[in-house]
Amino acid sequence: PLPHPKCKVGSNWKYSSNLTGVNLDILHEIATLGTNFKDKNTHLISKGSIGLEIMKDLLWGGVHIIITTS
Repeated sequence: PLPHPKCKVGSNWKYSSNLTGVNLDILHEIATLGTNFKDKNTHLISKGSIGLEIMKDLLWGGVHIIITTS
């Protein structure tokens, strides 16, 4: 399933074809070029196995990471 990003217009949320295009462009770039987090920093707040998998991917990409759990 494809994501359907929405943006707030007044008090309603409306589908945004522009945000969908940006999202798909980024996913395409990651799929073709990979990701690189060298010399970047992040703070991961997580609990459980999903956080562990995200942490592994970030570390593999070269990020400096601070991890906190609940």
